[in-house]
Amino acid sequence: MGLMIMLMLVVGVSNIASTNKITKQTHVIESSAYPLAVHVTNLQLWTERYVSTIEAAASASREDMLRPLDGLKQPLEESFSRIRPLVDQSPELLQTVNEIDRLYNLAQEVGLEWVYATLHEEWGLEPELAKQFYDIRKDLNSALSALRAAGLKEFEQSIAAIAKVTDKVLKRTLLVFFIGFACFVAITYRLHRFITLPLGNLLAVIGDIKRSDNDLAQKRVVIESKNEFGQLAASFNEMLDALVASQNKIKEYAEELENK
Repeated sequence: MGLMIMLMLVVGVSNIASTNKITKQTHVIESSAYPLAVHVTNLQLWTERYVSTIEAAASASREDMLRPLDGLKQPLEESFSRIRPLVDQSPELLQTVNEIDRLYNLAQEVGLEWVYATLHEEWGLEPELAKQFYDIRKDLNSALSALRAAGLKEFEQSIAAIAKVTDKVLKRTLLVFFIGFACFVAITYRLHRFITLPLGNLLAVIGDIKRSDNDLAQKRVVIESKNEFGQLAASFNEMLDALVASQNKIKEYAEELENK
């Protein structure tokens, strides 16, 4: 029983520590990993719309197609402002965000030059600007994909850490359950072996005595242990011996009276 209580205390303390770890990882997910994945996805979406608008305007040689850019700048800036606090503790991710910002501004600058080159029919400059724009766009997409992958990786690592801690809690709980079950079986066996069985034997002898017309000579309780119940059985046997002796004396006295 003492071992069981000690195991329960150890597992209880361990589970509390595990719960704290799960809480911390959940906080990481809620405050960093999940928002980063969401905001990077939004940034990727708005950036793609922005550069696609410039590409369409340049391909069509139409300046009026650049008007949606003003409405796209605000969500882009909001995405950048929300991402930076989430990566300020990671120099590598912060460098990636700064590189995305630089490529975004560069794509805007070169893209607008490309549009105006098509509008002014500067066909000698237009192919070079188009190539630069597409190269910058490719680098921008690569940087955005890398940042998005980093956000998803952090999210995945937090989930994996929670799963690992949860698995440990489950294993510890199952271990205590099986140990507790084994202790229960052992205690039940001891109760049966040293309490229930001796008491059953004693009650069986008493019942047998009640049905045997006071024939006590062959009635004895089997002593199977030296504990309190074994002592009780020994005392009961001594009482039976005394009763048998008393019966014998009474019979002898009765016979003497008959012979007189």
